[in-house]
Amino acid sequence: MIKCVIVEDDKFSQMALVDTIAEHCKNVEVQAVCNTPEEGVDAIRKLFPNLVLLDIEMPGMSGFEMLKLVGDIDFEVIFTTSYNEYVLDAIRSNAFDYLTKPIKPKELKDSIDRLVEKKVRTRNQKFEQLAESLSAVNKNRRIALPTFEGFIFVNVKDIMHCKSESNYTTIYMLNGEQIVVTRTLKEIEESVNSTEFFRVHNSHFVNLASVKKYVRGSGGYLVMNDGATINIARNRKDKFLKMLERF
Repeated sequence: MIKCVIVEDDKFSQMALVDTIAEHCKNVEVQAVCNTPEEGVDAIRKLFPNLVLLDIEMPGMSGFEMLKLVGDIDFEVIFTTSYNEYVLDAIRSNAFDYLTKPIKPKELKDSIDRLVEKKVRTRNQKFEQLAESLSAVNKNRRIALPTFEGFIFVNVKDIMHCKSESNYTTIYMLNGEQIVVTRTLKEIEESVNSTEFFRVHNSHFVNLASVKKYVRGSGGYLVMNDGATINIARNRKDKFLKMLERF
């Protein structure tokens, strides 16, 4: 879901944007509609939107001046204006898009769709970079896994994913071996104690370096390098995605 702040001094244009988003852009949540640049700055600093729909010509302060006041811009900007002469300024401001009023619903929807595609590409690139980075960390760290017969010593990096089996846990190794250990998943998580791993579900603990693909959905799911598919719990999805965003 894209979180959006609208900064627009014209009431008719405000209503048109809100109605168009509600009808044609279901993946956009309007967090705030601001009448002045000052209100826009406050909303951005408070709500941390992904997208700002920003009018250029406003009383007292232009959209460009407002962005300078915001400072650190970690969101996309789509400028909305009745004038074409600001195109170059918008490009220099690294705006995602520039829409001329009256804004056609298809134009806004197309712009939002391209923004979603960009976010997906960026997230996938970050995930790939994260996996490459994590694969080089803690290569030689070993832990002891208690089994019914004794202990097996393994390198942490060779653990692909772990699945809870009541009071036991099945460890899926990089070489295809499956080790049943006499520990709960929580105990395994504490033993591994590594940022390279993530608890995606009450029953699953995964090595992020062994994730092949993330597929979006209500919670989404992971495809591991061994072909296993592992669901991400809905209440863990945001934390999982934010972890990728911070990388």
